Amino acid sequence: MIFAVILIMGSAALSSYAETKGKDKVKYKRVKGGLKNMIEISESRDYMVRELNIETENYLKIKKGVDSEKLVKGETSEEVRKKYGAPVIKLEEKEGQRWVYKPAAESFSTKDKIYLVFDNDGKLISREDLSENEHQDL
Repeated sequence: MIFAVILIMGSAALSSYAETKGKDKVKYKRVKGGLKNMIEISESRDYMVRELNIETENYLKIKKGVDSEKLVKGETSEEVRKKYGAPVIKLEEKEGQRWVYKPAAESFSTKDKIYLVFDNDGKLISREDLSENEHQDL
């Protein structure tokens, strides 16, 4: 769906409808910068795909850390980020921060998410694996 929209947008950037000559003939006019716009759209799409792959890779790393119990209470947010990658989102809360990891293909309303909660000093205090319905204060 996104690719189709990009393709349509790119086509519009490359050429625009000028006039119709007869019933079957359509004449198009080149637009300045059309090819450059197509290249930028392609690079933007490539960047988006890379970021989505990283999001899923980070989820799989954190899931493995949770499942193997290598993620331990007291680890700092910086240590967790270095080992497992950045979360999809960081939520500021009264007791500190809640980090959310999820696969790129999943929405925020699905169960495949892992929450990590850090206190105000940046220390890991709990984790919740929604795919397993498991909450654990560390």
